[in-house]
Amino acid sequence: MDGTKKTTKQAFSTSASAFLALVSFRKLPQTFMGFAVLQICMAFFMNMHGVFINTFLLKATGDFGIALKFNMIVFFVQACVMVLSVFYVRRKTVIGSLRLGLILFALIYVSIIVFGGNMAGSYIFVALIFAAAGGFITLPYGVLLSEFTSDKNRDMAIGFLSMWFGIAALTMPALAGILISLFNGFNGYRVMFAVALAFTGLSYFLTTKVAPVAPLERKSHFGTVLGYLIKHRVDRLMYLASALSSIREGVFRFILSVILYQYLKNEAMVGLNSLICGIAAVLASWAYGKIVTPQNRFLCMAISVSIMVAGSVMMLFNTSAFSIVLFGVLASLSNIFIISPQDNYTYLLLQVVRRTHDKRPEYQTIKEFFIAIGRNTGILLTLLMVDQGWGYMVPLICVIVSQYLMIWVTRLAAEELDRNGPGEAQTADAA
Repeated sequence: MDGTKKTTKQAFSTSASAFLALVSFRKLPQTFMGFAVLQICMAFFMNMHGVFINTFLLKATGDFGIALKFNMIVFFVQACVMVLSVFYVRRKTVIGSLRLGLILFALIYVSIIVFGGNMAGSYIFVALIFAAAGGFITLPYGVLLSEFTSDKNRDMAIGFLSMWFGIAALTMPALAGILISLFNGFNGYRVMFAVALAFTGLSYFLTTKVAPVAPLERKSHFGTVLGYLIKHRVDRLMYLASALSSIREGVFRFILSVILYQYLKNEAMVGLNSLICGIAAVLASWAYGKIVTPQNRFLCMAISVSIMVAGSVMMLFNTSAFSIVLFGVLASLSNIFIISPQDNYTYLLLQVVRRTHDKRPEYQTIKEFFIAIGRNTGILLTLLMVDQGWGYMVPLICVIVSQYLMIWVTRLAAEELDRNGPGEAQTADAA
């Protein structure tokens, strides 16, 4: 029985690796491929609820503010739940935390299937469960990605995953939208969440196929890592870069679709814009894995931000439906070249600085708090500018400035890492 189980597991891993290698074009570790299959499957159901949980709330309540509040709750509470996830992965297993998150997603899916639109009245409860599920699955992603890759192949691995995530983001919202439109009332949402529930079950099964990782030390290190934040300049720079990079996500989560809808008053055209931007994101992810190396990361970041600046200037002088769509495409093409290198330096910090080696979960969790701060800042900025009638370009300009600052801060952190090598990063009184 054990031999059969081992043979089946090896066959699955080999088949998955062979299939994914057809798309990756360059060989990635087999252990990473098993992890990648799981993440790709999860991306399919998360891109279903990621788009349509907001439309579900809007349909049931007619209040756009509730969708904003929902996302702000999810961002903040998810970071808090990651603290619990750290204690869980240290006392249990990394995969166990991921499975718990999948169970919580299944719980909320079942609730919506049963109660339909009535669940929108309990949007705070829904947000808390979504946040808890996200918190328990986010930490394992960072830990396992760091475990199964190195600095030499991580850019390729991130680009590979991002390409598949882009495919999921492109196809699943479209398919889910078709499903929803085939039924009256909230029955379409019930069907869509039932499909998401099936993907969740498949993801749970795939967790049994991920290569095992060494158990983590049981002792948590939050106090130590917070002390490092005060003591070490490189830590402060990394966290600041994470917050700055996340402002962009908070703004672009809403604003481009809002602008386009204001011009066209046509939801179908907004959906078409999402399709076009999704295609651009897939192409950019493929290009990222082919182009970006440790030697040209900052050049790629600077070029991508500059492309966004050009798009913003275009919209300042000629704001039209065409310019909005074009800017959305430019933003989709640039996104991975801006965000992923910054993320990669965080993973590099966890590998080259000795004091961080046994504290990866704590570093990932504290980083998530800074990401939540950046995302919520972007949402608040968007809401403030729209409500006050100050124009849509102000938040766009602010996010562009924040991305140039992010590049500068990330470069400072990288120089700190290069200067100190595998030893302790230089201590300074101020970042």
